Amino acid sequence: MTAITIAFHHERPIDPRAVRELYTHVGWWPQRTPEKIAQVLQDALAVGAWDGDQLVGFARAVSDGHFHAYIDDVAVRPDHQRKGLGSLLLTKLLDGLQEVETVTLFCQQSLVPFYEAHGFQAFPSQMVLHRAQPAPRASASDS
Repeated sequence: MTAITIAFHHERPIDPRAVRELYTHVGWWPQRTPEKIAQVLQDALAVGAWDGDQLVGFARAVSDGHFHAYIDDVAVRPDHQRKGLGSLLLTKLLDGLQEVETVTLFCQQSLVPFYEAHGFQAFPSQMVLHRAQPAPRASASDS
């Protein structure tokens, strides 16, 4: 492993095809195409981590710039995990969101301690509407 470089998308452009490949390595988002990723990168605050020329980590957030930001992805290639790279990506991303009052994210239960170590708190009352999947049907007892 060479020295890792971490930079915002506006400092070192992140190739959407490399993000697609990274998603494949971590088992995420098979439906996301490089074309859609390119569109998302235009409006997101994104951070990449490179080992030489290879994208090995990626984090992004969407924000209104003042009141709220949502961190959508923090991904690190499996062969680069458990080396502090996720923390470096998250820290850099949060540095870019310093002016934002509230930053939220969703994560697997196993990652709660990681995010708590970075100042996040778990809130059980989150509500989610996933439009990419069918909504569960209400049972007769719900009406």
